[in-house]
Amino acid sequence: MKQFSTLIALVAAVGFLAAPAQARSSFILDGAGMFSAGTVSSLNTRLTNFNTATHKEVLVETVPSLNGAPLQDAAQKEFAQQQVNGVLIFIAKDDRRDIIVPDRAGVQAGWFDSETLRSIRQSMEAQFKDGDFDGGITTAVSGILGIYRSHMSSLNGANGAALPATRSNATAPAFRLNGFWLIVILIAAFLVLRSLMRAMSTPRQYVGAPGAPGRPGAPAQGYGPGYYGGGGGGFWSGLLGGLGGAWLGNEMFRGGGGGGAGGASAGGWGSGDSGGAGGGGDSGGWSSDAGQADVGGSSGGDWSGGGFGGGDSGGDFGGGDGGGGGDSGGGW
Repeated sequence: MKQFSTLIALVAAVGFLAAPAQARSSFILDGAGMFSAGTVSSLNTRLTNFNTATHKEVLVETVPSLNGAPLQDAAQKEFAQQQVNGVLIFIAKDDRRDIIVPDRAGVQAGWFDSETLRSIRQSMEAQFKDGDFDGGITTAVSGILGIYRSHMSSLNGANGAALPATRSNATAPAFRLNGFWLIVILIAAFLVLRSLMRAMSTPRQYVGAPGAPGRPGAPAQGYGPGYYGGGGGGFWSGLLGGLGGAWLGNEMFRGGGGGGAGGASAGGWGSGDSGGAGGGGDSGGWSSDAGQADVGGSSGGDWSGGGFGGGDSGGDFGGGDGGGGGDSGGGW
């Protein structure tokens, strides 16, 4: 009985560890009490809808103080602990410091960089300086959602779901036979068939062994290029050369395989189309990359009226001019 109870406990423990993580209950973790209840509720609704549609997250976390910790280190630690799959807006109220940290997938896809996030951050800080915390965080969230929204068309390339996080597990492009290669195959089949028909209709000639006497006045015969008058190697060489030239020409006109009919892999990890709708490689930004912060693409600063010198290295740490902060309208 004791062994049976131990087995049951072991099975229960394994089942608990294997269970999927619970869905996030809130995307606004306002530990510093900076925002009104109405703003928290409104943003939570938008961010929940966004997460449901895309599986990506925008998480806002405020803390009363950094307690002497470097801003970037504190944000990176929270990014990992919260397993953020998207963007973290991290704010230390008493220190008047903040940083926006994207995940690795968004940076590698070319969606987020320090310059893009700096304009959103500075617009948020400008409102924070005026004491408008609700307006500032709404502007920041809207700006980040606006970036994601500009790449929504490539979400279809990710099949509406999060893709694997590692390059080695990225979805491979399906083989598609486009019209060009169909024509090439048909021409090759025709030439092969015609060659066989000609070979079958050509009178067969016996070629003797090396040194055997030939016809009077004819040169001695050996094992020549072929048994049916030769020339077989020339046909196949020409055929392969033609196919090779056709392939090379097709690749050159496609720009090295980037945008043709059989083109880029959905969910690729290249730089992607950072400007908007995006193509196949653009969908890499929708990849699941939970907990993998890319501080090189982050942007941090403060709203105390100036920069803070040689602080954190993962972004732009300066004062806040009111740069463009994204759309603050509807959407998610």
